[in-house]
Amino acid sequence: MLVALGVPKDYINGTLRVTFGEQNTKEDVDFLIDNLCEIIQELRK
Repeated sequence: MLVALGVPKDYINGTLRVTFGEQNTKEDVDFLIDNLCEIIQELRK
């Protein structure tokens, strides 16, 4: 899908697809964001 949208392959390799539904809360989103930030920081080391 990203290729069809014209996204460069260098960016595609670093993407993450996240899907939310009706049952997700703001707290769920905050939890995801907080943990992703920590994981990304570790991966960059």
